[in-house]
Amino acid sequence: MNCAVAVDCSSMNDGNGPPRLADCVPNCSNMTTINGTMAPVYPAEYYELIYRVVGSLLVGVIFVVGLVGNALVISVVTRTRSMHTPTNWYLVSLALADIILLVSAPLPTLVEYHLLVDEWVFGRVGCSAMVFMQYLGVNVSSLSITAFTVER
Repeated sequence: MNCAVAVDCSSMNDGNGPPRLADCVPNCSNMTTINGTMAPVYPAEYYELIYRVVGSLLVGVIFVVGLVGNALVISVVTRTRSMHTPTNWYLVSLALADIILLVSAPLPTLVEYHLLVDEWVFGRVGCSAMVFMQYLGVNVSSLSITAFTVER
């Protein structure tokens, strides 16, 4: 196997003169060929089991309690005729914003706990969509609270 790879040795200078050639030549045992290009191979790194279990439980509880609570608010206000007031509709708006935020923040986090560290499986579109949904939820929440304030 030919391990000749272009390596930038300028960042390997420790201040004691120029970098040594041995520091600049990659170790062939830690290299693999991807599409004809040599690339380093890193060992798979997962979060610790206790971190995954505790994190999943906490995020799961937040998600379930938030989703059920906000769904109940929406259900009660929409089904009860006497609850059809502007203030309660602002509450529905706030509950919808919370649901948007609950779907876009904790759910991807639950998935990430059980994958490789720093690995994103939803692709570029999923990343953009999740970030957009998080900002949308926060902004709708802020505007709903502002509407509460202005109306009162």
